[in-house]
Amino acid sequence: MSNQHIVIDNTWYRRLPAAKERITAGGIVLRQEDQRVYLALAREDQRVYLTLAQELALVPGADFPPFVLPKGEVDPDETLEAAARREIHEEVGLSDLQLISKLGVLERLSYNKIYWIQTHYFLFTTAQKDGIPTDTQHHNAMWWFPLDDLPAMLWPEQRQLIETHKEIFVTVFSNPQRRSGIEVDG
Repeated sequence: MSNQHIVIDNTWYRRLPAAKERITAGGIVLRQEDQRVYLALAREDQRVYLTLAQELALVPGADFPPFVLPKGEVDPDETLEAAARREIHEEVGLSDLQLISKLGVLERLSYNKIYWIQTHYFLFTTAQKDGIPTDTQHHNAMWWFPLDDLPAMLWPEQRQLIETHKEIFVTVFSNPQRRSGIEVDG
């Protein structure tokens, strides 16, 4: 019997009165190889999801799509961009990042629905191909996927962010003169 993926539904996108606020930052990291654009995704450790499934009393045997955009909490006195760079390094091991623009802010509840998370996303490019996550407790691998062939992702709003900006992502590499300062509406 194969496991079914947990579906993140609309309940994660309705703020609960008791939810505490948490500000996070992260990014979409792109690289080009052989005329194709690739996107870096973090692969979350499945132990995180097993714990979550138990906490939420989900169906035994259900699993979660393991791929997410790298992001995490902003430390005190840290800028949003610095937090995004740090989280990308921790979760996918990439540090040679060129900022293109800020993409916008997405909001949802945390895995356990305790926090209302506001994530500030930035667009970066890199020539760095290999990355080893430094936060191995939560992220055990980094994967590059062709922009036109992405895997199932845990959070629907992250997939929507990618889909909404795909044309801009391709433009970043087709017009090198415009690599920085691209105006993007979140």
